[in-house]
Amino acid sequence: MRHTIIRLFRDHLRLPPQHPRSWQGHDFDFTDVVFDGGDLSGAVHTEAASDTGRAESDALAVLLEVIRRQWPEVGTVPEANDHRIPDGRTAVGLLNAAALADVRGL
Repeated sequence: MRHTIIRLFRDHLRLPPQHPRSWQGHDFDFTDVVFDGGDLSGAVHTEAASDTGRAESDALAVLLEVIRRQWPEVGTVPEANDHRIPDGRTAVGLLNAAALADVRGL
């Protein structure tokens, strides 16, 4: 049952924000929740509408640019996460590269 619920969240968060069944932009509080399995791959969680939305969008744009330097054919960050990034070490390396590029204004 838990995996069904996780899959339900994943499927709704995979939908584009303009889709009528998309759950993107909602404020979910998973504080103290333990996900003991399931698959959230491809889920995109955008924050609820706030002033930080632009900063998050800019951060994703920088991250996508870093990802595309390694895999030019990648279209989105979730696509890279699902199909290209092999492990946590690589993901952290990409985040570090994105942070460094942002600091340097690249």
